[in-house]
Amino acid sequence: MRQVEIAGGGIAGFVAAISFARNGWKVRVHEKSDRLRTAGNGFVVWANGLRVLGALKIAPDIDKVGNQIKTWDVRNEAHGLLKHYDMPSANGGRAAIFTRQELVDLLSATAVDLGVEISLGSSVAGVTAEGQMSFADGRTISADLVVCADGVFSNTRRSLLGDLPIAKHRKGAIRMLLPSNPDQFSERDRHHATEFNHPEGRRAGIIPCAGGLVYVILVSMMTDPAAHAVPIDVDHWSKTFPSLATYFKQAGSLGHFDQYFSVSAPTWHLGRCAVIGDAAHGMTPAIGQGACSAMMSAYTLGHTDFGAGAVEDGLARWEAKIRPLLDMAQEYSRATTAGLTDPNSHNLFLSDPAIRPMYEADIPALYARATSPEKEKC
Repeated sequence: MRQVEIAGGGIAGFVAAISFARNGWKVRVHEKSDRLRTAGNGFVVWANGLRVLGALKIAPDIDKVGNQIKTWDVRNEAHGLLKHYDMPSANGGRAAIFTRQELVDLLSATAVDLGVEISLGSSVAGVTAEGQMSFADGRTISADLVVCADGVFSNTRRSLLGDLPIAKHRKGAIRMLLPSNPDQFSERDRHHATEFNHPEGRRAGIIPCAGGLVYVILVSMMTDPAAHAVPIDVDHWSKTFPSLATYFKQAGSLGHFDQYFSVSAPTWHLGRCAVIGDAAHGMTPAIGQGACSAMMSAYTLGHTDFGAGAVEDGLARWEAKIRPLLDMAQEYSRATTAGLTDPNSHNLFLSDPAIRPMYEADIPALYARATSPEKEKC
């Protein structure tokens, strides 16, 4: 039985772990923290990501944890409607919002059920192309394959590929999860997302989650320091979007601000080491594909048919097959953040035919058809 060691207990790490375990590998996930915890926010998983989650057969049913988004409105600062979308027709499938912690908990529980070992407090210091993983306490281990899934600022990627430029973008966002009142959303509104746009570059998203929570994201330019303050500047945001003042007053000390970063590794594999998720292709959240892209690179890696051949050959086939699609999404995200994709159109990115191949991608179906290196070439 082949052994894979994975650095990073996040979404990419656990999607890879489940995929490898289901394909007969012995799997261990290393997480530097003493427990599996994530930043307290939510994120939308679009149709392509939901197809991956469905193929993972995570339990309980993802519909009990994720809240399906059926409609999405784009409005101006005065609440005027600019665009209305029905999600299935807009992006070729469903969309759902999850809290990050709930999804990681689901994935990790499924991994454990499949026999994956989770090593907490295990700080990976570096990896080598020869399949070796070293730790902060001086230990080293070897495996048939090591996987770097430890985020944009990945230590393992740095040890393998050197220092790569981390792009800092012109926008950032405050994210928070707020409790919602039982009567705050009608049955329709519980499945309805709204984003508000201001001419000065501020944007607010209001998306109801499962479990009586609502995800609030406040986007602004890096040249707008008052919009970055946490606790949030209630007056500043209320003047921008008067109809959302109740949310701003409710926020209190909640929320955290992050500038948008991205990184693009020149290669996603070297020797017997692979780089996935944000460590390989971290992108701005402008089109909501960071988590979905991480799932896609992780799932495809774990479902690559390595056969009896060299792991290195399988990794080369994996990257050649999936990278063009994710590179396209990353570039589209960068262009959207930079304001190069017609920022005055008020169109959601998912209505643009140029990005539809990403949202319509059915990765599990593609890999179900490719059960050998020969079939992958067809």
